[in-house]
Amino acid sequence: MPFTNLPSPIKKQKPNITYPLSFTAAALLPEESATLAGLFLERQDWEKVYDEVAAHGLLNRQKAATRRRLFNELSLRLRTLTEEELQLLAGGNDETRRLLLWQAVCRAYPFVRHFVRKTLRPKMVVSDYRLLRSDYRRFLREETEQHPRLEELAESTREKIQSRLYYLLEQVGMLTPGDERRLQPLLVPTFLCTCVSAQDPACLEFWLLSDAEINRYTTARV
Repeated sequence: MPFTNLPSPIKKQKPNITYPLSFTAAALLPEESATLAGLFLERQDWEKVYDEVAAHGLLNRQKAATRRRLFNELSLRLRTLTEEELQLLAGGNDETRRLLLWQAVCRAYPFVRHFVRKTLRPKMVVSDYRLLRSDYRRFLREETEQHPRLEELAESTREKIQSRLYYLLEQVGMLTPGDERRLQPLLVPTFLCTCVSAQDPACLEFWLLSDAEINRYTTARV
């Protein structure tokens, strides 16, 4: 089943939308995102979903401009999920919602996806669970070489990006809070792994699953 309304997040898109950093605008927001997912499954049109949100104040934002910005951000993420994933999100428990929303965040924002693949997963592979300040600095330096726009950001914006990124990691249960940052393996239910693997096994990397685990789900589909 294809991604809803958007091409696969792994494929290249137009330059002006390939590297959004707007994940800083919203946390995972499981309840709000589940509500939007349920409405989209009924309406099959994101503008109709927004009309419903605006009419009934579903995002708990008084100002129309703030409500619209939040809707745009959450719908950007949700558009990367398949219909089956949206169904699981709409009807799932809090754990299921957080895990699927983390998938959506990784698919929607290359910066987050690259951090997981280039920094977090290699550390997990060798059982190095400490996330050091130098790990992030190294990643940011390498990412800036590939995406010069990062060099143009104000220091306050750079700090906000790191802070929000770490908060998202805490929300999904992948990173401990505090000064001593430690990575934590996720316990992902089999039905979620099977669902995501059916679309793209590479997306299982976003939950920091090992190659052996990913191969197991890939082989099970054959």
